[in-house]
Amino acid sequence: MDQAAIAALTTVGFEEKEARVYLALLSLGEAPVTDIAKRAGLKRSIVYVILGKLAERGFASLVPSARVQTFRSADPDKIVANAQSNLLALQQFAPVLRAMRQTGVGRPRIEVFEGHDGIVSVYRQFERGKEARYLASMARHREYFAAEFERWVRGFESGAITTTTRNLVPDDADGKQFAMRVRSATCQSVRFLPKGQDVDLDLAVVDDRIGITSFDPLYIVVIHHPAIARSLATLFDLAWAQAKVPRHGARSS
Repeated sequence: MDQAAIAALTTVGFEEKEARVYLALLSLGEAPVTDIAKRAGLKRSIVYVILGKLAERGFASLVPSARVQTFRSADPDKIVANAQSNLLALQQFAPVLRAMRQTGVGRPRIEVFEGHDGIVSVYRQFERGKEARYLASMARHREYFAAEFERWVRGFESGAITTTTRNLVPDDADGKQFAMRVRSATCQSVRFLPKGQDVDLDLAVVDDRIGITSFDPLYIVVIHHPAIARSLATLFDLAWAQAKVPRHGARSS
C-alpha cells in the first residue's frame, strides 16, 4: 500500500488504520468487508469498526442495492474540501489563540458563576446586550431552567427583550418548538444544526463577552475580551451560514 498516501491522510485527521481502509476501498471501488480487509491487511472485525467511523464522517457509505453488505468510498475531493474547511476555521480562530497568549494589559477577564442562580444572573445580563449569538440546547434549558426559559421566551414574544439574537439549536422537537414560538419576534432568528447533532456545552457570544455553560455540574464561565468575542462571533457566523433554515415561517436571517 502507498505509504505516502497513508502519510498524507494522517496529516488531515485520519488514523493510520483508517487511512489504510479508505485507500483499500478507494482502489476497489465497491467491495464487501472481506475484500477490503484483505487489501488493507487488517482483520475483518477491525475493518467493520473503521468503516463505521468513516461512514459517520462521510468518507464511506453502504451500497444500498447490494445483496452482500458492500461499501464504497467517498470521492477524495470530499477529504480535500473537509481539510480546507478545517484550515479556514483554524485561521479564523487564530486571533482567539493569539489573544489568549497575551499577558499584562489586554488579558481576558474570566469569571465563574456556579449553580442555577449564578447562571440565571448572567443570562439576565446578556438580555441587556445589543447583539447575541447562542449555540444552545433548548431541551437542556427547558430541563434545568424551566421557569426562566419560559420567562425568556415570553420576553421575546412580547418584545420586552430586544437584543438582536441568532440562535443555533439542535434539530429536535424542542428546537423546532422554540423556533415556532419566537417566529414573530423581529429580533430573533433561528437555524438548526445538522440532524442528530447535539450541544453538550452552551455557548453565548454577547457583544464583547463569551459565556460557556456546563449543565453537569451547573456553572457558567464568562470571558470578557473584545478580540476573543469577535473571533468567536466569526466562527459562529461560519456555522450559521451552513445551518439549516427552519420551515413554517420562523425567522432565519
